[in-house]
Amino acid sequence: MRRAQAISSYGKRFSSAENESSGWMLAVRAHVGRHASERSVDAHCNRSLSTLSARITPRPQHPRMVPRFQDTLEFLSHARAWPDPAGSVIVRDTHWSVIFLTERHAYKLKKPLRRASVDLTTVQSRHANCLAEIQLNRRLAPQVYLGLVAAQESSDGLLLQDLTLPRPHSASPLHANVVDWLVKMLRLPASAMLDQIIRAGALQQPDVVAVAEVLSHFYHRTARIQITGTVYRTQQERALQSVCQALRTPDYAQDDSLIEAIESAQQHFLRAHASELEMRAVAGHILEGHGDLRPEHVCLAGSPVFIDCLEFDRRLRIADAADELAGLAIECAFLGAPRVRPWLFEAYRHASGDVVSASLVRFYSVQRALMRARMAAWHLDDPISDSLRTHWRARASAFLQLAWAQLQERD
Repeated sequence: MRRAQAISSYGKRFSSAENESSGWMLAVRAHVGRHASERSVDAHCNRSLSTLSARITPRPQHPRMVPRFQDTLEFLSHARAWPDPAGSVIVRDTHWSVIFLTERHAYKLKKPLRRASVDLTTVQSRHANCLAEIQLNRRLAPQVYLGLVAAQESSDGLLLQDLTLPRPHSASPLHANVVDWLVKMLRLPASAMLDQIIRAGALQQPDVVAVAEVLSHFYHRTARIQITGTVYRTQQERALQSVCQALRTPDYAQDDSLIEAIESAQQHFLRAHASELEMRAVAGHILEGHGDLRPEHVCLAGSPVFIDCLEFDRRLRIADAADELAGLAIECAFLGAPRVRPWLFEAYRHASGDVVSASLVRFYSVQRALMRARMAAWHLDDPISDSLRTHWRARASAFLQLAWAQLQERD
């Protein structure tokens, strides 16, 4: 009864044509514009060094950590610092890293941050994180992740030792006076990234089929996670409860009646389809996947390449393959390409033989939309400007409304 009342109450307020798929996406695009990344709003804009330094808020274990990192940041912001020829270097800021773009390569410097289970406040921890990122991302992008670069202190100041190249005899001893580490990657064409292709209105079904086929082969060779059906279902129940509770935080200023309606519908699925959900675990569909499969991490220049997997917590990479695919599809829908979902799951079924019901895909899609809403709302926990608070609240709200729109679909 509670579920019916919640859905009925909310449905009366959102029964107009804007909840239709096309109208919904127009509203989302108007509401949040081009800001489709969970990273900082201007993550893909060039930043001045002074502005970039001001936005870095590390929590160091040692008092000298921040000045040392800022010195490294300033050094790397000049083209002369880099081993490959570059007329200039483009600096881009993300939540966890600073990216330096030369003509042919991208270099990622980890910020000395500590958040929850992630601690990058020491050179050693950032080194380990860089190694993990390279190893994990080579599963789906072996030609992109080239290796490590060391930033070393010398008598002439900082210098870079590119460990992906043959080392001259005169080179400083490896690991001597290393002040930081960078991941070296091949620079991918921005126009070939899935999010940009969607924004340009150029996405075609064969592109999505190719994505599904590569991911299907990846999932096929990935080791399965041993977990009972009951434990897996309980994890989904707890995840739903946790994310909905978090989204009700007063400062997030989200619609409690909408959250209640979505939660009630998801709980109904968990009760009515418990055996279907449990069979996903029993049948061996739970695996260690990419962990952060978003359109901006998919390159379609040739055979699809998937970058920037979630490297810092293995638990967050463990999911049903169908769940991870639903996450990619919901992100594409957010950008204005809802047709990706049927294309993706049809191609995945042909490539893998895994038949996923429409109701389960919808359940996973809603779970992922809730998670994205929560990730947007997380930014409101930080000291940010009023304009950014407005942006992140709107983005969280947009994903909640997208979750609701999924629930209005019929099989």
